[in-house]
Parts: sequence; structure tokens; C-alpha cells
Amino acid sequence: KKIREESNVPIIMYTGQGSETVASAAFEAGVNDYVRKQMDPGHYVMLARRVRIAVEKRRSEDQINELMVTYERLVDNADEAVFRVKWDGGQVLYLNPAAERIFGSSREDWYEDPDLGFQIIHPNYVEQQQQVIKDIDEKRTPLRNVVLGWVTKNGRDVLLEYTIIPVLDEEGEVLYYESIGRDITAQRQMTEALKSSEAIALQMVEERTLELRASEEKYRSLLEMSRDAVIVNDADKFLFANSYAAQLLGLNKPSQLVGAKVAPFLDPEDSELRLANIKIRLAEGKAPRRQEFPMIRADGATVHVEGIFNTIEYDGKPAILATLRDITERRRLEEMQDNFMTMATHELK
Repeated sequence: KKIREESNVPIIMYTGQGSETVASAAFEAGVNDYVRKQMDPGHYVMLARRVRIAVEKRRSEDQINELMVTYERLVDNADEAVFRVKWDGGQVLYLNPAAERIFGSSREDWYEDPDLGFQIIHPNYVEQQQQVIKDIDEKRTPLRNVVLGWVTKNGRDVLLEYTIIPVLDEEGEVLYYESIGRDITAQRQMTEALKSSEAIALQMVEERTLELRASEEKYRSLLEMSRDAVIVNDADKFLFANSYAAQLLGLNKPSQLVGAKVAPFLDPEDSELRLANIKIRLAEGKAPRRQEFPMIRADGATVHVEGIFNTIEYDGKPAILATLRDITERRRLEEMQDNFMTMATHELK
């Protein structure tokens, strides 16, 4: 007991005078294993194996505990809303500060009312929420890019994009699930604003009126105020960039990006393929609506982005209009969560 109070080192009781009573008392005192001495020298092989198992188990437990501390620290400081919800009954087991901030309801509100998540779902997303629950129950695999709308405590509509990971017991039944929700309300509003601005700009170009210049100025002002990176490029270089795009890629001002080659800012492993695809998209007049991929900042660091793309005409030539959002922290959080779940599931088995 004294050793166990001061240390978590694995303890194996090895004795020739033992009994079931002694073994029971030893386990209550905190030993990890109990081995009785035998006359057959071959039992030393068994003893060595039991020692190795105890040490490996302790190391694994220490790794899980260290990973859990790191994971919880990351979750508590994340911008995404993170929930852990009991499958049977829907009781919220944990939520991070970002979840309280986004939804406006305190931890106590969530803990006391298991039905709160059903009460604040936006009417337009009730069927989608029911489908998500059905998919978790039937597939029992992670769900990604799930979009749900909510009505916060103060009556504000918010839109979140989720990764939802069910955690299973040894029989494959769902114990609880964890969700990571990124607030995409502003992004959706910006996308709609960009679509509207693009349509207006194209119409004004066709009419070639003075109103085009005023609309373009408002459009550029809107882009400069955006919290997302907005870039226009062809298959070779950047043609336009707002301030946040320069900041995202490690530059001081947009003028450093305009005219620069696209290739150095792409992952070297797939830059040639991406540039080739851009040429094809420009020739076809089509662009992928949405992609996630890594980019390389001017300082050499990697940043993961999520992009929404459109083909446009810029200075009389085909170009790609890209709206990019930094998802580096979200990717790190998801990888941390996947690693933790993998280790935890391994230990349960």
C-alpha cells in the first residue's frame, strides 16, 4: 500500500506462501499481478511474460493518460464546439467552452436537460438530425461534413459543420459519441454574398456601365473585410488576393501575392497534379465546389485549408475564384481525437 500511494510502478507479488485470501488482499492493496512460485523451472518463462505484460500495460496506460491530458487541453481551447453525449438517453457528458459560447447555453443547462439538443434544432434541420441519429445507430462509423442548423438561447440562427465519432463497447454497441462542430454561419453568409456580388459584377460587365465600377469597389471592400482568404488565380499565378489571403500564406500585404507563382504555395507532392487540374477546369469552365488540401506558407509552414471554388472571367480571361478558410486547428483536433479513440478502443479490447 505504501508503494502504491507514492508510485504507479507495476507491482507483481511473487510468493510460495500464498493463498486466495493473500491474493485478494494483494489486489486490494494495489498489486498488478499475483504469481505463485512453482517447482518447475519452466514457470520462470511464465513469470517473465507476466512481468512484460504488466510493464507494457502500464506504459500503455501512461500514454493514454498523457494523450488524454493533451487532448482535453486542446479541446478546452478549441474554437470548435465539442460535445460528448451518452447514446442511451442523450445525456451530455461533456462540452467545451466554445460550445457554451456558440449556443449561449451553460454547461448546467445541457447537463440538466437531455432534450435540449432536440429543442434548439432549427426547424429546417429536424429531419437531418433524425437521419444523423439513424446513421450512427446503423453504420457505427464516423460521420463527416454533417451540417446542422440551430437556434441559440438568444434567438440567433447558427450553422455548424460536424465530424461525429461513435465510441463502441466490446460488443460493438454505441456507448457515446463525440462531435466536433465548426461554426460556418459567417462562411455561408459570405458565400451567398460572394455569389450575389459575382452575379451583379458579371451583369454589370455585360452592360459596361459606370455602375460596374461602383459595384466592383463595394465588392473589393467586402472581400477586404472578409475573415476568409479570397484569391483569384489562373493555372500559373495569383491574379488577386485580399488581406487575409496574404496573412494566411505568411505575407505582409496582398501585393506580395499578386503576380506570384501558385506552385510554391502548394504541397510539393501534388502541386503538379493540382496545376494540371486547374488548366483542365479553366478549359472546361468548371471548378470543384469544395476541397480540403494543404498549402505551404512563405515561411515553409504547412497550413490546411478548406476551399470553395468558382470559375469566373477576370480581366477578360478564365480564372478561378477561391474562398479559403484555415482548418489547421480543426484537422489537428480531429487527428488527436482519432488517435485517442484508437488507443482507447485497443485498451477496451
